[in-house]
Amino acid sequence: MTEAYLYTTAVHRLRERARRFGAAVLVLGLLPVEVVAGHPQFLWQVLAAQPPAGAVAALAPALCGLALLLASRFVRRGLTLALTGLTTLLSTAVAVHFGGAAAAWEALSLPPSVTERPLPAVLSLAACSAGVHLAFKPAMRGASRALLGLSLLAATAYYLVPVRGEAPGVALWDMLAHLGELPHWRLQLGFGVIGVMLAWPGAIALAAQRYHRAVPTQEEPVLGLAALYGLPVMFGMLLYRALPMGGPGWPFVLAGVELAVLATLLSMLGSTLEVLLEGLLSPEVGEAELDLPPGWPARRLFGAHLGTLGALSLGLALLARPPHKGVDWSLRPSTPAADTLYGELLPAWNDARWTWDRRVRDESGAMDLVGVRKAGRALVEAAPAVDPGLGAAVDRLVTESRTLDLAGRRWYALVGAVNDAAQAAGQPYYLDPTVYEYGAEDGVRRHFRVRSYRIEAVTGLRVDAGDFAALHVRHLGDAFARDSRLGFSRDLQPFALVVLDEIEAWAKNLSAGHCGLQDTDAPALTSCERVLADLRADPDFDLVAAITRITERHELQHQIDGPELPMPTAVVRLTGRYDDAVRQRVNRELSAYVMELTTAGVPPRLSLAHMLPFALNPGSAEHLVALLVFEALTDRTLVDPRSGELDEANITAAFDTLAGVNDETLRQRADALWHRWY
Repeated sequence: MTEAYLYTTAVHRLRERARRFGAAVLVLGLLPVEVVAGHPQFLWQVLAAQPPAGAVAALAPALCGLALLLASRFVRRGLTLALTGLTTLLSTAVAVHFGGAAAAWEALSLPPSVTERPLPAVLSLAACSAGVHLAFKPAMRGASRALLGLSLLAATAYYLVPVRGEAPGVALWDMLAHLGELPHWRLQLGFGVIGVMLAWPGAIALAAQRYHRAVPTQEEPVLGLAALYGLPVMFGMLLYRALPMGGPGWPFVLAGVELAVLATLLSMLGSTLEVLLEGLLSPEVGEAELDLPPGWPARRLFGAHLGTLGALSLGLALLARPPHKGVDWSLRPSTPAADTLYGELLPAWNDARWTWDRRVRDESGAMDLVGVRKAGRALVEAAPAVDPGLGAAVDRLVTESRTLDLAGRRWYALVGAVNDAAQAAGQPYYLDPTVYEYGAEDGVRRHFRVRSYRIEAVTGLRVDAGDFAALHVRHLGDAFARDSRLGFSRDLQPFALVVLDEIEAWAKNLSAGHCGLQDTDAPALTSCERVLADLRADPDFDLVAAITRITERHELQHQIDGPELPMPTAVVRLTGRYDDAVRQRVNRELSAYVMELTTAGVPPRLSLAHMLPFALNPGSAEHLVALLVFEALTDRTLVDPRSGELDEANITAAFDTLAGVNDETLRQRADALWHRWY
């Protein structure tokens, strides 16, 4: 067989694999991107909730599949087809990266089915397959060695770079080290299979290094096929094993199609790398394509594809810029008309819309709709008297939210426009939008609510040349507006909120000697009350002011961190049995609570007293956070590693130890702990 014939065969193989991958991705695009409370959510249902870059990312895989189907049909030259395939895959990866980053700052992030792909492992296996294939061709031995080196480098990156706080290599080592401790051989077998799957990219890359000198006996060696199809086959076996347990529901179907996408992606990327290097370096390519019309020179082809990829990356980077933080809000005095607007009319419209929203799902809701329109009309008529710009924003809010199917992102934008108008007019009022999403018999439902606040102060913090702001607010309106949060922060908003009336209520409880503990926690209760008594004994100590400051520091840390906060290994180890949403919440709260301990001018013991009830009462993310903080600052083990039971006596002892540390020393230790983790 001549190399020209082998190149023609490789191009034909690439064309077929591009067609299969494109078809698999298009099929995946027609299936649900996630399942919420048993109800499938399709691509067209999540687009409206995404920012522009997030929408591009959600559509990118389907567009990639369509582009590859068209290329496999109409692109005739092998080098052009390989470059088109590689550019399309890279463009998709860039779109998903920037789109996922942009969506993370919004109210609803992209589903994991769009954003999560083990790219270093995929590259390692594909490069390994291409390198082994090219080793069969004498003129391509140098290119083969380069691809085999790339495979080993990508596999090394896969094992060393942390994913969700822990490197796969560390996870594999821990799994193998503790395999013999598992109580039953079935568990050992199951974890052993997972270990093989984790080790597969590295094992294949290492095994392929023999072809630096050896020559395969056939064009498609067994090792090259194992690199492409080994992982999909193993995942398929696990999926088949799980079928009798759960039945072929949407999660099963999605997993099956994603396996097909993985298998076809590996095979297509492997063929792309093979044809690309051979098309550039093999002297036999011209002979293989003599019957084709002349195409662009390789340099022009590279320039066109590189320019396309660069323009797309630049455009998406601009679209994915995070929101500007920090706010300049010059407050004017409140007025009776504005108090009525925010404290009575807005809550009345909010409640009328909520009632109509609930009833129209099961009944006609016609009378309730009349109530919504009446409340909305009163709101729209009153707002211009407060400020014309505010009146226009309130009019848009009422007019454009008349449908039940309002997109969540649109709701946040409409309420945000009202806040922008209030800020521009110096009005000391703020609206906090919320979207409740839950599963019901007829699908996924969304309810839209808004809370009213009066702003009493605007404070700021400067960190690393960035400005961050907090609004000190009080509730306005009915009982719905009240909750137990001392403060909160949303990534898409340019400031954090500190809720003064909730702080005052908690301070009243603390002043009465209540630490949030049950009578059964007598030792901890005694320790906590002793700390609070010591704080109250200081004549210069103002409990409300101190709680306000630590709450402000806590919420501002959320603004500083943003949604892409690194995840320490300690969080991964403690939250291993929880889903990703819980793990992310624990991680973000951990950062904020640790930095809360560093608040200047406030004794860290107050924050310790805040965390102690969390540490003793399981069932919340804050419980896990308190355990991590107490353990890290005292080097104590607070949870039995075998039984998982809390050591309450040791928790109290850890609290007593920390409460006895000098304030400045404890601040320094907390600051060092944060920098060690993040």
